[in-house]
Amino acid sequence: APFVAFAACAIKASVGPGRFSKVIAMTPEASSAPRRATPGDADELTRLREIMLVAVGVVAVSAGADWRTACAADLRRRLAGGPDAVGFVVDQVPGVHGRLAASGIGLVRHELPGPLSLDGRVGYVLSVCTDEAFRGRGYATAIMSSLLEWFRGEGIRKVDLHASPFGIEIYRRLGFVEPANPELSWRDPAP
Repeated sequence: APFVAFAACAIKASVGPGRFSKVIAMTPEASSAPRRATPGDADELTRLREIMLVAVGVVAVSAGADWRTACAADLRRRLAGGPDAVGFVVDQVPGVHGRLAASGIGLVRHELPGPLSLDGRVGYVLSVCTDEAFRGRGYATAIMSSLLEWFRGEGIRKVDLHASPFGIEIYRRLGFVEPANPELSWRDPAP
């Protein structure tokens, strides 16, 4: 299921044909290049996802641990192989796997074929987050550039995401635009 979050503060953005070649390189402040995430990064990816979800008001700090356990397990499974998921991360200590400074995840969604995707594959970016102590170093931009390059290598020409107020300018600089038709979400009110 697609990631549905950010309520009223979110916009949906898309990269269409002709804009995909606009990828910004890491800024000089970024001292560590992103690496591809592994299943061993699942707990840290979940930690950064929680930071992002709390920051945009989607989940309370006091939320139960069940979702964290399920998220980490799903990430381990998806990152173990298969063509439909990828993560890029920046380590807090360059070259030393363990604690992450920043992360981002890319998923391949399957929709009906259309003019931008004859096979119906569309990219989706989620959980782009930089630990507060490491912000302002260009890590999110570098991770987004790595994700867009990965999607391009997979032959995916359209990528969507939900932007928070914290990241929207990064996405715009990379060529993301607000779509003409807004995306709406429905949540089952049943407990």
